[in-house]
Amino acid sequence: MLNDLISGKLVYKTLENKSSAIINISSKWATVKTNTNAEGTVNGNAFNLTLHVMQFWVKTKKGWQLMVRQSAKQG
Repeated sequence: MLNDLISGKLVYKTLENKSSAIINISSKWATVKTNTNAEGTVNGNAFNLTLHVMQFWVKTKKGWQLMVRQSAKQG
């Protein structure tokens, strides 16, 4: 995904949260879940998707670090 963003193959026009985030926090980690509308292009072809997004964060000496981000197209 990062290579596609850097190369210009994947271009996001808008990213908009469509629901309130569900956040679970402990002293060492946190999860964030939300539904997000993503609009943009891949190889010049337009897309408009609603995605289920989950992020897993870990608290380090430098602060919160995003360790994993996963998204799946909403059915």
